[in-house]
Amino acid sequence: MKPTKVNSNKLFEIVLDELRFPNGNETHYISLKYPESVAILPMIDKNKIVMVRQFRYAINEYSWEIPAGGIKPNESPEKAALRELLEETGYTAGNIHYVHSFYPSNSMSNEKMHIYQADNLVKSDTHAHGELLETDIEIKIFGVNELQKMLNSNILTDAASLIAVQYFLIQRKDIAAG
Repeated sequence: MKPTKVNSNKLFEIVLDELRFPNGNETHYISLKYPESVAILPMIDKNKIVMVRQFRYAINEYSWEIPAGGIKPNESPEKAALRELLEETGYTAGNIHYVHSFYPSNSMSNEKMHIYQADNLVKSDTHAHGELLETDIEIKIFGVNELQKMLNSNILTDAASLIAVQYFLIQRKDIAAG
């Protein structure tokens, strides 16, 4: 069966496929074709990071997360990371470097997310287009102990934040041990 577009718009495409497994069984499968995205680990210093709290409609609750968002057409992941950092937190970064890429939900979507670490942050009151920061976002700086408690209490629930915060904490242990 040829893949059938169920729905398509500027942001994503929903596709229905008929799959045949090696054992001969067949099934219908729906997948989401989604553009690549970025997530940013904004480091205030070696022991503190910036996170945002915002409402997530899909899970009907607020979530503490690292800043993240989609990559626009013809935009590099690095540029997207810097833009999203500024839009969501009001910080610009003096340095940014690649940490890791992953698929947040590879059983349902082809979305690939790239995590970057941002250092030498400078606070600004507006984002890149001179507009106010996104509404309904709370911005807070968290230290190592708070982040460890958030992990232990299952407060962090999105994949990008879990990966980035664990990376951050592992780096602290490496520094202490080194």
